[in-house]
Amino acid sequence: MRTRATDNSRLSTRSTVASHVASPGCLALHPDWGEVALFHLGTTAILWSVYIRFVVDAIDDDSEVRGGILQAAYALRDEGQMIDHDLQGLDTLLSWFASQLNTPDRFNRTSSKGYYRRAPKGISWLKDTAKEHIDKMREVAEILGRHGHRVEMLKESRPGYVVYEDEFQVVAEPFADSTK
Repeated sequence: MRTRATDNSRLSTRSTVASHVASPGCLALHPDWGEVALFHLGTTAILWSVYIRFVVDAIDDDSEVRGGILQAAYALRDEGQMIDHDLQGLDTLLSWFASQLNTPDRFNRTSSKGYYRRAPKGISWLKDTAKEHIDKMREVAEILGRHGHRVEMLKESRPGYVVYEDEFQVVAEPFADSTK
C-alpha cells in the first residue's frame, strides 16, 4: 500500500509520518522527501533516509564514479571563461557552501597505517533534510547547465559504507553492487 502525504503542516517531520501512515508495512511518499520506506517491527517504525547527489558526466579518477557538481563548479570557475554575471553567482554559491557545509575529515573507510596515501573512494551525499543545501545545489546546477555541463540529481537510500556524517551530509564508499 502507498500513502501520499498531502498535508505538509501535519507531516513536517519523519516521526509524524510514522503516526499518519495508513497501515503497517506501507511505503510513505512525501512531496519533499521522495519515497521513504517505512517498515514496522513490532511497534517501532524505521524510516530510511534518502540521500541526494548532484553529478556531472565526468568520471572522478579517485572514486571512479561520476564527479560531483561542486568539483565541476570549481573547475569551471578556475577556467576563467565565464561571463561576469554567472561568475559572480557561482562565487557567491561556492562561498556559501564553504561557510555552510563542513569539509569532511575522512573519505576512506580504512584507518590502517598509510590510509592517508590511498586514493579517496568516498563520495559525498546530501541528506534529504538539508533543504537549503539542495536548493543551492540546484542553483549551481543551473549555472553549470548554461555552460554545457549535463547535471543529474541522484537519489539513493543505500549510499555505501558511511565514513563521515554531519547534520547535512554523509560521505560513503559505494557498495560493490552500487551503480556508478
